[in-house]
Amino acid sequence: MSVESCEVVAGLKLLAEGPVATVYAGQWGGAEVAVKVFGEGFDRETTASFDRERKALDTLRAERAILPADGVTELPDGRSGVRMELCRGSLGGLLGSGKALAVRDALAVGWTVAAALAAAHQVGVVHGGVTPHNVLYRQSGELTLADFGLALRRRFPRDPMHTVEYAAPESLREDTLSVTSDLYGLGAVVFAALTGAPPFPHRTGQQPGERILQVLRDPVPPLDVPGIPPGLSEVVGRLLAKDPADRPQDAVVVAELFERMYRSEAGHNDVEDEFDDFAGTAPAAPPPPPSAPLSEP
Repeated sequence: MSVESCEVVAGLKLLAEGPVATVYAGQWGGAEVAVKVFGEGFDRETTASFDRERKALDTLRAERAILPADGVTELPDGRSGVRMELCRGSLGGLLGSGKALAVRDALAVGWTVAAALAAAHQVGVVHGGVTPHNVLYRQSGELTLADFGLALRRRFPRDPMHTVEYAAPESLREDTLSVTSDLYGLGAVVFAALTGAPPFPHRTGQQPGERILQVLRDPVPPLDVPGIPPGLSEVVGRLLAKDPADRPQDAVVVAELFERMYRSEAGHNDVEDEFDDFAGTAPAAPPPPPSAPLSEP
């Protein structure tokens, strides 16, 4: 792996602080970059695992729905950071006010995230933590999914309560991170994009145990959104199934379904709207072009 001196990434400026890492903007090779700095250095095992994941994702550089890690930086104090393209903002930031996206924009999110997961799964990489905060938009306005892989998630475990609204039931019960838990996260993100809130939002006074039981036991609320395409509620409901066996098993086919709905919503009615087949070998879709609300922070 390429490990750069801290002096290579210059002019670090704080962008955001998260549960296990701090994100800075800086300059590297004449370009603006983001550096996600963790609380400690990467040990040898973490470095080897992360390197395997990064090399697998490097084969997918043409897939714009994936934001790859470009390298690892070691800071003088012993901390390690991951360098990547600097993006303009996140879906989490857009949803912070509780306002939902337009249906077409929500479908663009679903298509992009599903396409990214489909490509990564095909090279053996599980995302492990799909939330609105790692659905980013590039300087160009294109949507992209960041923070792939299990190596850093295992090395720097998050408090499960931090993203409980987007965690699959098996992830909360057994810490299982898999292809199907990724698809659950996709369903939760699309639900939030359509409604302005995740399927099981935090309620005032709710205790941590109650929040977890809500995800484990409560039925998914219906998607009561005017004007959504036929079949969308079923797709999201299947993605949010409690039992992983009841979810779609292939992100490739889910990407095709979101593509069909997006094109239909955009007025391209040459694609048939059939949403009841979760088996097959549909090609992974490229991310759709953003519309105005997603191209503005």
